[in-house]
Amino acid sequence: MQMNVSATPGLIYASSPVGVTSSSSVIYSQVSLFSAVCLLLVAHCNAVKGEMVSLGEEYNRQTQDELECQKMSNETNEVLTNVQNEVSEENDPNITAALPEDVVDFINENAIVITGVTDGGSGGSFSPISTSTEFNEGQLQAIKGQFDIMSTAYSDSNSKYQLGLQVTLQTLSQGITAISQTMAKSNQVISQIVSNLK
Repeated sequence: MQMNVSATPGLIYASSPVGVTSSSSVIYSQVSLFSAVCLLLVAHCNAVKGEMVSLGEEYNRQTQDELECQKMSNETNEVLTNVQNEVSEENDPNITAALPEDVVDFINENAIVITGVTDGGSGGSFSPISTSTEFNEGQLQAIKGQFDIMSTAYSDSNSKYQLGLQVTLQTLSQGITAISQTMAKSNQVISQIVSNLK
């Protein structure tokens, strides 16, 4: 016995479900082969859509982290450039300068270990800094270098997430195409049956 399958935006369902349920769909007996295939394809598309949402959220987080690291690098570079200019003008390698407050906060909040800056001289353990702490040219270069390394790492991760999004989007597109083709084939079979009954 073939049951009617109805479609509304975002929902495909059939009457008289039996037994087997999942988080994304209900598997029914007493439906046509085409209807069953469509239900399975819809469940698959929903799963792919969930994966896309997850990848998109992670991509957004990584992008924000990358932009933040670039911002910290730029602000540190501005301080470094000023120190380098003073060292050059005064011929004094001991000139130092403090970092902007947001850079200091970023380093402390993320416990970023930078050799000769926040390693506390103990080879790896983090030691917080303050806005009154001043750094020489070499230390400022190390700070900027760490931000650049972090930014590059986030950028590399984003490339992987972009590829993942492209693959899942392609998979979703293929699923939607398969649903459309299955429904078209179902309509074709029904038309042939009706035609034969006349």
